Amino acid sequence: MAEEADTKQMQLTQLMRFANEHSDYKTYQITLLDKQKKLEQQTEQNLSLNNRLQRLQKQARAQSIHLNSMQMEGKPVALQNGLQMQKLQISAVGDFYSLLRWLRQAERDGCKVKELCLHSDMQAKEVLKMDISLEFHTEN
Repeated sequence: MAEEADTKQMQLTQLMRFANEHSDYKTYQITLLDKQKKLEQQTEQNLSLNNRLQRLQKQARAQSIHLNSMQMEGKPVALQNGLQMQKLQISAVGDFYSLLRWLRQAERDGCKVKELCLHSDMQAKEVLKMDISLEFHTEN
């Protein structure tokens, strides 16, 4: 009997707390609209980011470059003027001139090469492995 009374009292307390927090419907509605706006912005940012990554992959395929890995480094960093910067690590394999054309194309699309490391394979001298650290900007 005492446990049942405690359970009922706890439920009543929770309901009263919920009612107090949501008594001002206008404030509650504004809070929900703010959350919705933030989620919509985040969705747009993710779509923009996804489109940029797909374009890099498509351009690599067009140059006969194989991308071994593409990995984001951390979260996007907010910049001024409504932009954000994202770091990306890429490991690519291809011939020198194809890799060079692909990097030039990526730079024209707004990517900045921060670090580049070339490795050659002694058995296939024309084929190079490139580890790249890129930065690119998207709208915030």
